[in-house]
Amino acid sequence: MNQNVFLSATEAMADLLEAENGALAAMDFPRVGCLAAAKTAAVAALAAARPPLGGAPISEPRLRAAILRLEALTRANQSLLQRAIAAHREMVGVIAAAARTSQRGAAGRYTARGASAAAMRAPVAVSARV
Repeated sequence: MNQNVFLSATEAMADLLEAENGALAAMDFPRVGCLAAAKTAAVAALAAARPPLGGAPISEPRLRAAILRLEALTRANQSLLQRAIAAHREMVGVIAAAARTSQRGAAGRYTARGASAAAMRAPVAVSARV
């Protein structure tokens, strides 16, 4: 295993998670979305550089520190992602409730010509008798 390659991949992944965590903490979801491709690439690079299981223990202090930083950022990322999912779920619920409220009665129905059914007048009876 090349520890320098693994160190670089670990630091790059940690830096990316730090940026994503900042965006998640600020609820800046467009910025989170912009990081998705870079995150996928960083995960692939980290997986490719990972030492084999059961190999020699990692003794280089800088690499150990990078791994510990990555672990902490990963835990924070999981928590922030759960918070973002909960916020989105709540927002969808609010929108769904508003949609249900606006469709009560005739508010959501239209005539064949596109006019609102709510604006229609009551029917008028016409008689041909004189």
